[in-house]
Order: sequence, then C-alpha cells, then structure tokens
Amino acid sequence: MTLDRIKFEFPRILIGVIFLLSGLNGLLDIFPMQRISPEGVDVVDNLKAHGILWTVIHFGEIIGGFLLILGSMGQLAVLLLAPVTLSVWVFHSSLSPVGLWHSYVLLVLEIFLLAFYWKNIFQMLGWRKSLSPHSR
Repeated sequence: MTLDRIKFEFPRILIGVIFLLSGLNGLLDIFPMQRISPEGVDVVDNLKAHGILWTVIHFGEIIGGFLLILGSMGQLAVLLLAPVTLSVWVFHSSLSPVGLWHSYVLLVLEIFLLAFYWKNIFQMLGWRKSLSPHSR
C-alpha cells in the first residue's frame, strides 16, 4: 500500500468507524453518553421524544459509516454524512462545548473526504465540471 493510499484510507475508515459506533450507540445505548449542557440535554430529549427523526439520523450514521468502512460508494456516504457532521459541529459549538474538539475532528475528516471525492460527487449528481455558460 502506498503512502498516498494510506493518507486516504485512514481518514475514510476512521470517520466510518466513528459514525458506525455513534449510530449504534444512538439506537442501542451501548456506551455511556458524555456529559452535555442542560440545553443540549433538552435538544437530545426532544429529538428522542419525537422518535422517527432520532432513528433516521442514527440509521443514516450506521449506513454511511458502514459504506465508508467497506470503501464502496464512498461519495454517497460522504454526502449522506455531511449534514450530520455539520449538525454535530453546530450542536457542540452552540449548545454543548464539552465535545467541541470531537466535532472539529469530524468536520476536518468530512472536509478532507469531500475534497477527495469532489470529482466523483459532481459526476454522481450530473453536474458539469465548469458551470460557466461557455461549457454548454
């Protein structure tokens, strides 16, 4: 395995494992949750009380994490996990700064993978490389 390949594989597998475990923990309560602020507890409790959204978020984490670990459909997994990553960062930066450094790690890994898959994402969505009027 080359160094360039390792530089890509490590972040892909790391964020995949993080999201897979986070999704499983959200649904099954495997690991104890870290302490969060009272405002953060209110948000989490409201999401859990409404049921379906909490479940959808964590199923998305499980599916996205699993796809990243397998290495198949990585661009789809990165797109699926991008709003979740942004939500985690917004949650911790505004409501519960205890886990803020975790959210920065996720954000950096997500941006790295988005940059790596950028051409594939454009192709998958059917967008052109150049959005200028002369490219048509």
